[in-house]
This record gives sequence, C-alpha cells and structure tokens, in this order.
Amino acid sequence: MREFSKIPIIFVSAADMDPNAIRAISIGADDYLTKPFSIAVFISKIQAILRRTNQNEYLTEALNFQSFSLNIITNILKSQNKSIKLTATESTILKLLFLNPGQIISKRKIIQAIWQNGDFTDENILNVNMSRLRDKLSQIGLEPV
Repeated sequence: MREFSKIPIIFVSAADMDPNAIRAISIGADDYLTKPFSIAVFISKIQAILRRTNQNEYLTEALNFQSFSLNIITNILKSQNKSIKLTATESTILKLLFLNPGQIISKRKIIQAIWQNGDFTDENILNVNMSRLRDKLSQIGLEPV
C-alpha cells in the first residue's frame, strides 16, 4: 500500500504487541493498537495521525444535535448555557443517538457499541446506564420527544 499511497494506517490486533508492532511499523504502519482498547484512545490516535499528515478536514471532536454539542474526546455535553460530564459509556450511548436522529436504536445495537469486546454481563447494567444518562440529559435540558 505504501508504494502507491500515503494514507494513514493503524494496525489493530489482538496479538502480542512487540514483535507484531515492530513488523507492522517497519512495513509502513503509522501506529499499532492491541485489543481490547479504549475508543477514546483510538480516536485520539486517529486524530494525531490526521494532524501529522495534514488531513485535518477529517477531524471532528464534536457531534451536534439541535442546540447540544457532545465532545467525543472529553465526553462533555454542552448546551447554550450548561455543560455536563458524561461517563464513557453514557457518551457512547449518546453518540449513537446523535448519529441516528429520529431512529429507534435497539438494545442489541447499543450493547454492541458499548461492549465491543464482549465483556457484557447483564442487561440490567445497560438499564442503569440509560437511567443515569436520562437524569443527566434532563439536568441540561435535553428531554425526550
């Protein structure tokens, strides 16, 4: 790929870091990440590579819905005059909702977005996170329609 393109490349693997990372980077990768990993770290690595390669038009730190803005790096939700800190799980749920306005998102899809590595233990955990997110959203004025 490096013979014909300068596109940024990040290897993502479940394999041990050292020998695989060394090989990946020696053949042209910009970075190497082992699973499981934090989505926030992954996004930060992508943004850093895009900054270094002057591809800033792809950078986005915020998702917007109506007058609300969710910073996907800091997990801070802002309205015109209020802001609130969300947990990573709450932010992932809200990000999914912001990216799919007006659509019904199934519990299965939310679970897959949050627990990508399969460490999901109980549907009640999702219910608790949804309840906490609803409480925080009402504090900032984002009510269900």
